Amino acid sequence: MSVINVTTPRTDLVRVEGTVRDATPHTRVEISIYDPNNVVVASAKAQGASFHAELKIREPMLWDIDSPNLYRFVVRVLDGRKKVEESTDAFPIRQFKFDPATGYWLNGRNLKLHGVVLRREGGAWHRWEPRLSLLKQFGANAVDFESEPDPGINHLCDGLGLLVVDRGSENWPSFHDLFDHIDDPRPSAYQRASLWSSQPMVHIVRTPQKDTVQVYSNCDEVALYLDRRLLSTLPRPADDLPRAWKVGLEPASLNAICLQGNKPLARHELRTAGEPARIELAAETWGGYSYVFASIVDSDNVLVPDASNLVQFGLQGTGSLIAVENGDEARDEPFQNGACRAFHGRCLAVVSGHGAYTVTAISPGLTPAEIRVE
Repeated sequence: MSVINVTTPRTDLVRVEGTVRDATPHTRVEISIYDPNNVVVASAKAQGASFHAELKIREPMLWDIDSPNLYRFVVRVLDGRKKVEESTDAFPIRQFKFDPATGYWLNGRNLKLHGVVLRREGGAWHRWEPRLSLLKQFGANAVDFESEPDPGINHLCDGLGLLVVDRGSENWPSFHDLFDHIDDPRPSAYQRASLWSSQPMVHIVRTPQKDTVQVYSNCDEVALYLDRRLLSTLPRPADDLPRAWKVGLEPASLNAICLQGNKPLARHELRTAGEPARIELAAETWGGYSYVFASIVDSDNVLVPDASNLVQFGLQGTGSLIAVENGDEARDEPFQNGACRAFHGRCLAVVSGHGAYTVTAISPGLTPAEIRVE
């Protein structure tokens, strides 16, 4: 395989250089640059064992956190007319610098970094893409890895609009300060979203006292309704702390509405759960693994947040049930025995395999569930 290095010394210039392994006197190299719309915008040719080309890009589409445009290079190695090898990869074009006095600059504008530290392993079973997507969803625009990440992870960040920076983790929260071990958000994640997100957001969280709720929002005002009765409307605090209401202990439906200039822009409902009634399953597949999430819900399909039922997972068909997990940091149960106690009403099974299979979940006193994964 040839060694290829692609850099962008300027936003209108792409430099492609490399060496061809096992070159012959007839070795030729063809280089093409495709823009984010998959249109060829520059090309060059070279001959011999090493090559160096500088390709001008007219009106480049710059990469940004809100528009992660990616160009693509294609390098074809030919021996005469026979194609010997072809390499391709995506890359961003952007201008950035870090100034000690003013901070980070991207494409000529000063950018406030909203950063999170990640361990290289990405938690159990390498759920990198959903984990990075989750950070983006909650308003993060930068990540710092405790150790050098794999190139593929950098590419994921490029595609999602996340900067990869080395800030020495100074003053940045780690991922698990915001999300638990199965990536369910902690209250601190909603607090960060209320500070970081560019989109209107609102989220209700019950406090440990149970009779009080906190509402995280980035809106000017939040109106809280208890069973359709307006309790009050509170402005955004100067210190950006969550807004709090006493709501009592009786079963109820709470609705928080995010208001900007009296216009509702976002809402969140929190319903009091009844007794655990059944298991609900949902599955996602990433990187050759399937992640099957079990939720303990009541008869109205409301998640029971304090449910700790023991869930036994099973598998029918091809594949292997390789681990179970919940969000409890203090959990000391084996990961490989197929049974997991719910934490905050949720737990997870990880399955490795190809083809179709069915995952089952049972727990004493609850209606069982199964889900087909293909």
